Order: sequence, then structure tokens, then C-alpha cells
Amino acid sequence: MERDWNDFKAIYANMPGARDAFEKACETLFRKVHEDKNVKQVSVKRGDGGLDVFVGELGVEPIISYQCKFFLDELGAAQHQQIQSSFKTAIESKEYEMEKWILCLPRTLNKEESLWWSECRKKQIAKYSLKENMISLKNGNELIDLMKSNELYEIIFK
Repeated sequence: MERDWNDFKAIYANMPGARDAFEKACETLFRKVHEDKNVKQVSVKRGDGGLDVFVGELGVEPIISYQCKFFLDELGAAQHQQIQSSFKTAIESKEYEMEKWILCLPRTLNKEESLWWSECRKKQIAKYSLKENMISLKNGNELIDLMKSNELYEIIFK
């Protein structure tokens, strides 16, 4: 039987448990994807500086930042604000420089959400004079496919 992100939430008992497990699953996945690089999850202690999982040497070289948001339901104003705030904190950090910022969501976006994401991405690229490939999204299907291709799906979805 194929499990999905709603099953993932059930496995980890509730939203807070699933949220924490999602970040850990992303760290595990991206450690495999970037096996020749330093990959770390950031523990939240008075804020995470806009980082959930990063690839590279923090403060030494430009990093790839994976922002993991466990939003299963439709994205509304509150979720939009959280995503934008996380990006703003990361891009404006004086402690590190980013090579890429990748939003990871455990779902696929509907048409309205896709339009919002495209517009939000475009505005941030223009505002901060970024390269087109600086900001991207990995949706729930992409994450599951990556887990499968890296032989992690069975482990992560138990």
C-alpha cells in the first residue's frame, strides 16, 4: 500500500509530531541527495534564523537552504505570511549567505496556490535582484519520488 502525507501525520500522532518528523525526514533525504556535502538540521532555539535544513558550511560558504513547512491543508494568508517571513529572515541574514532557497511542502498546490507561489517568487527575485533558480519549491510528490529514488521511502513512511 502506498502511503501519503496524511498517513505520515497519523504515524507521528499529531501535527506537532509530524512537523518535527517532516524536518527530520527532509534532513535525512537531503543528506542522501547531497552525500558529499555537509547537511544539517537546525534546532529551534529562540528562532532558527530562517533555516530548517542547510547544505554547506554555515557562515563559510553560500548554502542551500531547505525550508520545511508541514502544511497539509490549503495555503491561506497565515501560511503565505509564514513562508514569506522565513524567506525574508534567511535572505537578509548577516550570519550566512544563500546559494539557493528551496521550500518543501508535503502537498501539491492547487491552481490559486500555484499562482500565488509564482507571483511571490517573482516578487522576491526582483526585490533582492536574485538569479531565477535561487528560489524553488519541492512539493509532496517530488519529495516522495526523491525518497523512493534514494531508498528512503520505506524508512520514512514506516
